[in-house]
Amino acid sequence: MGKGFRCFSYALIGIALMLVSVQTARAHVDPAGATGSGVSISLTAFRNDGTTPVLPGHIFQCETIIYRATLAYAGTVNGVVNGAIEGGTLTITTPDAVAHDVTPAGGIPCLGGTFNDPVHPTTGQCFGAPTAINSNTVSYTGSACVTTASASVTYANGIAHIAVDDLTGVGATTPLNISVDCCPSDNNACNGLEFCNPAKTYSVSGGTNNALGTCDVGPAPPPCVANACNTAACDPVTGNCVQTPVSDSTACTDTDGNNCTTAGCEAGACVQAHVTTPCTPTNECNTAACDATHTCVQTPKSDSTACTDTDGNNCTTAGCEAGLCAQAHVTTPCTPTNECNTAACDATHTCVQTPKSDSTACTDTDGNNCTTAGCEAGVCAQTHVTTPCTALNDCNTAACNAEHVCVQTPKSDSTVCADTDGNACTTAGCEAGSCVQTHVTTPCTPVNECNTAACNPASGQCVQTPKEDSTACTDNDAVECTTAGCEAGSCVQTHISNCGLPGRMTGGGSVFTKANGRVTHGFELHCDPEVGPNNLEINWGPGNHFHLEDLTSAVCTDDPNIAPPPPPAGFDTYNGTGTG
Repeated sequence: MGKGFRCFSYALIGIALMLVSVQTARAHVDPAGATGSGVSISLTAFRNDGTTPVLPGHIFQCETIIYRATLAYAGTVNGVVNGAIEGGTLTITTPDAVAHDVTPAGGIPCLGGTFNDPVHPTTGQCFGAPTAINSNTVSYTGSACVTTASASVTYANGIAHIAVDDLTGVGATTPLNISVDCCPSDNNACNGLEFCNPAKTYSVSGGTNNALGTCDVGPAPPPCVANACNTAACDPVTGNCVQTPVSDSTACTDTDGNNCTTAGCEAGACVQAHVTTPCTPTNECNTAACDATHTCVQTPKSDSTACTDTDGNNCTTAGCEAGLCAQAHVTTPCTPTNECNTAACDATHTCVQTPKSDSTACTDTDGNNCTTAGCEAGVCAQTHVTTPCTALNDCNTAACNAEHVCVQTPKSDSTVCADTDGNACTTAGCEAGSCVQTHVTTPCTPVNECNTAACNPASGQCVQTPKEDSTACTDNDAVECTTAGCEAGSCVQTHISNCGLPGRMTGGGSVFTKANGRVTHGFELHCDPEVGPNNLEINWGPGNHFHLEDLTSAVCTDDPNIAPPPPPAGFDTYNGTGTG
């Protein structure tokens, strides 16, 4: 069938003049007398070679085209002189609605100007300026079948050098619409499917392969081939060969060489076993086959042919005998080597010795109650378990009983054991199974009541230590004016003697007695710091006193009237001299 193409052709080249006033900028009126801010902008589409214009032609739905914009000085329109333009951006929006910045590298220079701005050396450089500039190009490849490919170009944020002030925000936009040819189809896939091929080149406008992307026809599907069990026809929708099965049981070629089957069609396939004569061996020790009369014949296999071993005994090997599977066809002997092993045949019918679990009990033959026999790696080890049995100390002996329990037996009391306390005053010895460090102690008592006694642990000697002098001890001399006391480790009966007051009296011949232990007749007895700690002074009025000096037990206190020491036994008076 011949192919035809539908062609839709119309075009619009956009050129826009637009006046935009946003805000004042630089003072540069160029050309002289310019007051308008119009610009000239156009959008052109080229074939894939980038030079052949598309218009006034059309494009295919998957064709690749090149867009390029041109921005130009608008000149004088309707008597209005437009100012030179400068800066801003150019944007091409392709038919897929994607915006592409196509501003030339370095930006947009002054277009249509005649002289430079003297105030702004970095802008307004308009002397010898061009009147137009092309944008960068952008490539676009179509895909969907649409009637029109719509694109546009936009100029934005430009500067117009007009009047007494420059203007910013100058801009313009224009569209470009191109007709699109969609690829036709006869809707019959059996002679090849039509499609738009974006990789196929074609020639247009006198060029050679200068366009990319056009309609193409795919290859036709291979011819349909029928067979004995199917008819065949091409499906115009998919281009696939559709097989239609013939009636089941239609005869087809018998190729399996099996007398037990007859070939026939089933659901479009030639089934060799369409009709089957049942013929299976009665067991694995027979083979079965149909003879020429289609009768199933059983034939025994050779004796000793392997067959399924089902008795669960690896020490027997099954084998065929006269068409039957004998489980004990071959027997392997297998007994344990000792009481610590079990024996069983493995899958290869080999007798394997397997050690029992370690610690399995076995015969105890060593006669040692401290050991218990047990299996270890298939061997009966007499010392498998050993009961630790050592004496707790050197005062016991240890031995295991018949129950393998370690029994401690104490040695005889007073058996020598290790002396560890470092004390020479004691001797260690066993007592009821324990080593007592103080089993024997060195005797050590004081020689009298004025000493203490202790054994020296380093030497073992009993050491006598005198108590402090004046420590009380037994008074046994029956003398009232003496008191016993310790002196250098001995009890001295006359340690304190009150049998006379050693001393002298100074002063006039006054007399005092011992009545109530105090000086009588209104005398005052007080300490005199000038005469020493064992001296007393007796006063009986101003300027009247005498001293008792060198008293053995006089003690001064802060009390000016103190009790003098008790006079010795038999004391009556003490005569002395004094004044007053």
